[in-house]
Amino acid sequence: MLLEKKNDVLIAISTSGNSKNIINLLKLAKKKKIASIGFLGNKGGEAMKYCDLSLIVSSNVVARIQECHIFLGHHIFESVENLMLLRKKNKK
Repeated sequence: MLLEKKNDVLIAISTSGNSKNIINLLKLAKKKKIASIGFLGNKGGEAMKYCDLSLIVSSNVVARIQECHIFLGHHIFESVENLMLLRKKNKK
């Protein structure tokens, strides 16, 4: 069961893009109109069809894909945190 709230974003991670559990979750998210971002590898696989935004690491080496996914995740979350802190500072 998906425990979603309004304006949630689903982040799905799959090195192949063909993990059945990820694909099923993305299909459910789409049905429930939940935005989704896919951290995918190789060519994106089937999961790419169900993501609103796909970040594809074009490699078939699992370790390289995972390293890139980790970097991208940290970079995105750091950027979001910085934007939130800037917004909070500007409200004062």
